[in-house]
Amino acid sequence: MVRRARQLVIALTIFGVLACLGMIVTAAIDDYAISRDRATATADVLDTGALRTTVRFHDSQGNYHQPDKGLKYPTGLVKGQKVRVEYQQSNPKNVKVAGRGWTLAFLPALSSLAVVLFVGGGLWLLLRSRLFAKTSPA
Repeated sequence: MVRRARQLVIALTIFGVLACLGMIVTAAIDDYAISRDRATATADVLDTGALRTTVRFHDSQGNYHQPDKGLKYPTGLVKGQKVRVEYQQSNPKNVKVAGRGWTLAFLPALSSLAVVLFVGGGLWLLLRSRLFAKTSPA
């Protein structure tokens, strides 16, 4: 029972570490895609929610875009603000604040990693103490 629980803790911790790594890798891939097919615009910040910042901008052809997933790297923006953005011309849903890059993904990824390792380590110690309590003479 304890062995399976340990395996589960290890598997979940590895999954969490890979998810944190994925945060950085996907940010780098998205930034690379923008840099290969870059266009710029001025966007209106419509909302700054906890999970995403919504913007609306028009492209070089005059079409308006409001990406479903929001804006990448929105730190410090406020509702109603106008902000310069860079977007991928072939995929205008891939949009970020101009001048900001994928390296900004390190802070949330490392914060998440700290939580994953703290929880994983805590569960590991809990299982270890239960195993020790079962094997020690009473």
